[in-house]
Amino acid sequence: MCKEDLALGRSMKGGQATSTVGTASAKAVGPSNLRTSLILCPPLAGTLTYVLGPTAVAGRGIVLVAGGSPFRMVLKDHGSMVTELWSVVGDAADRVVNVFYAELPMGVELPRV
Repeated sequence: MCKEDLALGRSMKGGQATSTVGTASAKAVGPSNLRTSLILCPPLAGTLTYVLGPTAVAGRGIVLVAGGSPFRMVLKDHGSMVTELWSVVGDAADRVVNVFYAELPMGVELPRV
């Protein structure tokens, strides 16, 4: 795979992680060295707080509100934030969490610089 393939998104695998979260921290998406982009979506109601790492605390991270815009990250601009573990917490019970991502196919690694 060459730089042009990466730029055009050829051979990428897309995915979605969906779960329900309440007022206790939960994993939004696990780590992946193959991930090249990540989209953290706002909830349908209330707020979600996304945090880089294993424990989310409400209001102390990326706070997304219902009806707001998703938070988009790409590897070239955000570096390892895209490949790391993200946790999430809601402001109330039963908040739906949606995270979309793109990954390289298994066996393909990003060039190291």
